[in-house]
Amino acid sequence: VAIVVVSVLAIISTTFAALTLKYKNKIYPRTYVGAISLGGKTVNEAKTLLTNQANRLPEDSVIRVDGEKQATLSLKDAGLIYDIQATVAQAYAIGRTGRLAQNLRELFHALTSSNHQVARYSLDESQFNMVIADVLRQTNTEAKNASVVLLDDSTPALSPATTGRGLTQSQLTDVLMAGLGTFTYSIDVQSQILEPTIVDSQVSYAVEQTKQLLTHTPFT
Repeated sequence: VAIVVVSVLAIISTTFAALTLKYKNKIYPRTYVGAISLGGKTVNEAKTLLTNQANRLPEDSVIRVDGEKQATLSLKDAGLIYDIQATVAQAYAIGRTGRLAQNLRELFHALTSSNHQVARYSLDESQFNMVIADVLRQTNTEAKNASVVLLDDSTPALSPATTGRGLTQSQLTDVLMAGLGTFTYSIDVQSQILEPTIVDSQVSYAVEQTKQLLTHTPFT
């Protein structure tokens, strides 16, 4: 058994040594940023490839909600800038971090499956939040809070709460930022029920209190 284990370890070591020699000064195979393969590329080749991809940036990102409602988000207004140098450095570091366990795991993936990275980028946070809010206005049916209304005879009544349908700001932000990291600009997302912040039970007491006040009857 010991001989078998030693033999297996020797084979693995030889394989990894051959891999590191073959890809000296190159990104290891099966390394991806989104769907873009950087495997076998030098740092400069990878920079050129990703720069060309970033230069094809569309004016808008398209968001489809439930496959129907569609909104656009201006990437220019959001201040999107890709950090190509940092993205390539991140890809080149795979299998070379200096931490043995992680190196071996990433080299194993380079041989058998893949290593996936996301692109590094920056946004103008205030502008990004503004365009996010604009997209939510385009796509959401907002929830309605319960409230007190006066009927024609000045009788107070409950205007019931209703749920809405759409996306939350955090949900849309997460989906968009994940897409930008993979150079994905056409995004499908499922909406969710939007709950009102003030519900009927919270307003019913106020309705009764208002009725008592209008009829000048002491309220207890």
